[in-house]
Amino acid sequence: MRWPATQSNAGSGLPAEAPVTSGTVAGIRAVYCRYVPRPDGTSRTQYPVPDSGVLTEVNSADGRTPDRDGLRFAGYLVELAD
Repeated sequence: MRWPATQSNAGSGLPAEAPVTSGTVAGIRAVYCRYVPRPDGTSRTQYPVPDSGVLTEVNSADGRTPDRDGLRFAGYLVELAD
C-alpha cells in the first residue's frame, strides 16, 4: 500500500530553513535500539548501544509505537517511492 505524505518541520527539531519533503510513502519501519549510560558513570544520560538497532515493518506511524524486547523505540525510517 502507498500513501501520499508531506513532512512538516514544525516541532521536528529541524532548522526552520530545512526543506519540506513530499512524496508517496512506500514503506515504514520502526527503529529500536538499546540505551545505556556511558561506562564512566559521569552522566545519567542514556546513549544508544552500537549494533543494537532493529528495524520492524509497520503499517502506520503515529509516534506511539511501544518499546519491545528490551529495546526502546527511537523513531521511524520512511521509504518514499521514486
